[in-house]
Amino acid sequence: MRLRGSVFLLWILFFAPFAATGFGQSLQVGTIEGKVVDQSGAVVPGVTVTLTSPVLVTPRTNVTDAGGTYTFPSLPLGDYTASFELSGFRKVVREGLVVTAARTLTVDVSLQTGQVSETLTVVGSAPTVDVTATNVATSIDAQTLQSVPTARDVWAILQNLAPQVVLDREDVGGSQGGLQAVFSAFGSTWHQNTYALNGVNVTDPAASGAAGFYYDYDSFQETQVSTAQHPAEIGTPGVYYNIITKSGTDKYRGGTAYYFENNSMVADNLTQDLKNQGISSGSSVDLFSDWTAQLGGPLLKDKVRFFTSWRDWRIHRNVVDFPKTENTDMFSGLANVTYQLNARSKVTGLYTRQSYWKPNRNASALTPPEST
Repeated sequence: MRLRGSVFLLWILFFAPFAATGFGQSLQVGTIEGKVVDQSGAVVPGVTVTLTSPVLVTPRTNVTDAGGTYTFPSLPLGDYTASFELSGFRKVVREGLVVTAARTLTVDVSLQTGQVSETLTVVGSAPTVDVTATNVATSIDAQTLQSVPTARDVWAILQNLAPQVVLDREDVGGSQGGLQAVFSAFGSTWHQNTYALNGVNVTDPAASGAAGFYYDYDSFQETQVSTAQHPAEIGTPGVYYNIITKSGTDKYRGGTAYYFENNSMVADNLTQDLKNQGISSGSSVDLFSDWTAQLGGPLLKDKVRFFTSWRDWRIHRNVVDFPKTENTDMFSGLANVTYQLNARSKVTGLYTRQSYWKPNRNASALTPPEST
C-alpha cells in the first residue's frame, strides 16, 4: 500500500479582535485579559498595556478602559511579557505568561505610585487560571511533549498524557508506530472523534473518527484534547483532538534529532516450549528509525516569518513465522508562512504532505507475502 496525502490551509485574519470567532480560530489561539487597580483598589483607566513575545511579529498594545480592564484576543500560542505604564506610577512588567489554546489568562495588576523610571518586574508569579472555560480538556505544550518519555505519535500522547481517554491498545516504545489507535471518553464511540489541525477539521473523510495523516511529532506547538462540554465550534460529541503546529519566531531557531532501535536492542521471550510447538520466530521490532529536522525564523524583519519541519520515520516489525518484515515507511514535510499586513491583520498559509509506504499490511503466519 502506498498513499500520498497533503493539506493546504490558508487563514486571512483581519481585525484581530474579531478573528477568534470564525474559521476555527478560537481553537488555536488564546486570550490575555485583566484589570488594573491602584494601591487603594480603585480602577485605573488609561494604562498602556504592551504585550511582547517571540511569536508576535509586532508587539500588541492596548489601553485600559473606564473600568480599568483590558483584553488581548486571538494571541498565538507561546510565552508572553506584559508591561503596564501610566504617568505617575511605577511601571510593572509581568513575565512568563503562557498562552494556550482556547484559554483565557486573567492577569490583574496593582500599580504603585512612584517615579516613571522605576520598574517592578514580576517573575514566576502564581499561574493564572481560566475561570471562564467550562469544557473538560487537557492542553499539552511542546516542552511536555519533548520531555516526557513516550512514543512519538498522536496516539501515544493520548495514552500517556490524557488520562480521561481510553485507547484500544498499548504502544510500547513506538512498536505500534505507523498504525492508528481508536479511542473514546465518557461513553462516546471512536466514530464521533474529530481530528483538527490548527483548528481546522482534518478527520479522514473516508473513515469517520480516524486520522487522515500520521502527523510530524516535532512540529507540534501544543495539542489540545477536549472530551466533554466542547465549545460551540465543535460539531460532534466525541473526543476533539486539536494539533497546533509551530510557527516562526523573531530569531532563527532549528534542530534535528535521530532515534534508532534494532532487533539486537529488543529482548526475546521465545521459550523452548514455544519452539517445540513450531514457533520459529518471535514478534519484535526489527528496525525503528526516526529522523526529524526543523528550522524557522524571520524572512523579513517585523513582516514575514516561516517554519518548516521534515520527518523520515520507519518501523519494520518481525511477525511470528512470517518470512519478511512488515515495513511501514513514512516521509513527511510541513511548512508555514505568516505575513503581517499591518498591526491588526495577517495572512498565514500552511502546507503539509506525507507519503506512506506499507507493502506487507496484515502480515501473519497464515498469510503469504504475495497476499498482503
